[in-house]
Amino acid sequence: MKQRTFFTVIGVALWLIFILGCAQKRVEVAPPPSSSRIWQEVRRNTGSLLTFKGKAEALVETGFRRIPVNLDIFYRHPDWLTLRAYAPIGMKLVEMSFQKQKFIVYSPFTNEYVTGILDSVNIGKRFKLPVPDFDLRRIWEDLYHPVAQNQEPTRITNSGKYYVLSYPQAKGFREIWIHRKKMLIYRENQLDSTGAIMQYLSFSNYKARAGARFPRLIEIGDLNLGVKLTIETDRFEINPDIKETDLMISVPPEVKRIEIGGGRED
Repeated sequence: MKQRTFFTVIGVALWLIFILGCAQKRVEVAPPPSSSRIWQEVRRNTGSLLTFKGKAEALVETGFRRIPVNLDIFYRHPDWLTLRAYAPIGMKLVEMSFQKQKFIVYSPFTNEYVTGILDSVNIGKRFKLPVPDFDLRRIWEDLYHPVAQNQEPTRITNSGKYYVLSYPQAKGFREIWIHRKKMLIYRENQLDSTGAIMQYLSFSNYKARAGARFPRLIEIGDLNLGVKLTIETDRFEINPDIKETDLMISVPPEVKRIEIGGGRED
């Protein structure tokens, strides 16, 4: 009798495992929801960000070089970003500000105050900064005001824990990876026409504050240049009042002023 009961229990357990396995399999192969539904959930979970200020530790990696800097970050939607970079010992390295299509860079080392149109200069090469060829304002735009939500992806696929939305680009295409349970953006890839990744963004360690979620760890990779920039935000405020003086760059009167215009300066 005991033996029969034992085999009965084993049989029921195996049957339950089989049923659960089939159910799990059906869940995994279920088609993803529509892009409008996905973006609706992402917008609800991410929240709104119009202004931001924070302090971060940044690490630039290129080849065998690792360059750590500290950053003060000020952002105002839609297109004003100011960065102040300091060496770990506290010495100011550079100040950079971007507003619309104009940039301003002040370097205490060269005693130069350089202004111009973004399309006219490669910032990294011009100032000998080993950084990805990437407009950092896109971080906030992609997370909180993404253009992609107004476009229709060419396909949506399930990939492990993520929905992958693919969008055509002028040269290649763009992938956005959204966590299926958390419904937050975790990765963005820029690929060429052959499917090779040329540039990527990754977001992690999201923290909720003031009605929004912000990724404390951001990684930007530029495979063309062989450069990776990691930004780990230590302290930050969501939607604070930001003064014009925080966004403006002030320089000493004796600084050398240079304005770049005309053709592209690489």
